[in-house]
Amino acid sequence: MSDETSITVNQEGVNSFAAALWNPQQYEIFIDDQKIGELDGYTNHKTCAISPGRHSAYVRAYARNSVSFTRVYGYSQTLEVTVSRGEDKRFSCGRMKGPPARKPLVLTAALITVLLFLGPGPIGDLPQRTRYASAMVMALVTMACSWYGHSATPGTTIYLKEAQIKTCAQWHHGS
Repeated sequence: MSDETSITVNQEGVNSFAAALWNPQQYEIFIDDQKIGELDGYTNHKTCAISPGRHSAYVRAYARNSVSFTRVYGYSQTLEVTVSRGEDKRFSCGRMKGPPARKPLVLTAALITVLLFLGPGPIGDLPQRTRYASAMVMALVTMACSWYGHSATPGTTIYLKEAQIKTCAQWHHGS
């Protein structure tokens, strides 16, 4: 019976309410190019009944609660999966770690933007028009730094992989 056969996708990196708030991605799950569900951090796993056989699966991530046309964050690679009758194939999805320099670049550029905008100390001696124009340029640099390390190629920013099920012996020995 097809309702015994399923695919389960778990969102990695979200194990608390605080982590869900901090993680702004929402994932749409696609099986055979049909959207079967969403993971938004608050709901971090989805099981869907499917028919036995060969299927394709991928996830699309985008910024949660965004109405921007640039909200799509990336796609995973498409996996070809064969599911046997009565089997529950398990997958995990998430965001690949970015380059280590991204966070310091974004934070530094954002700090410079705020300082230029507020104009404390000697920065306030700059003409206001020059200061605000510089703050606008730094705001654009901040946005550019946030995209450092991103790629439009599926599977370079977002992943979907088959979950590894540990046996009792592996849990007990910590491997």
